[in-house]
Amino acid sequence: MIKLSNLLTEGLGPSSSMISKIEDFLKKELKVSNVKGKKYSQGRARVGYTFYPEGTKNGLYIDQAYDNIWEIYTVNANGFPISNHWQIKKYEDDIEDEATALQAAFDVIKKFGKKDLV
Repeated sequence: MIKLSNLLTEGLGPSSSMISKIEDFLKKELKVSNVKGKKYSQGRARVGYTFYPEGTKNGLYIDQAYDNIWEIYTVNANGFPISNHWQIKKYEDDIEDEATALQAAFDVIKKFGKKDLV
C-alpha cells in the first residue's frame, strides 16, 4: 500500500545524478578527495541534501520544496545559512527546475566556497 504522504515527497530533492555532479564539482573546486552527503526530509513539504567537503565543518545545502522551488545555501556546522543563491544577481528569481538549480549550486560554490566552506 502506498501512503499519500510518501507520494508528496517522492521525486523531491536533488536526483542522484545531480548529487554526483555537485560532489565532483566540490572536489575539483576545493581540491578535496572526499565529500560526505546527508539527506534531510522535512516532512511532506521539502527534501534537502547537505554536502560536507572533507576537512570542513561547513557545507553546501540544496533543497526542493513541494511547490518546486529550489534553494541553495552554504551553511555553518549548525546548519545556519551563511550565503545563498539570491546573492548572485542572475538568481534573484525563484529557481524552478533542476538544471538551473545545478548551475546555481556551481555558481554558489565558485563565489562563496573558498570563503564559506572551511
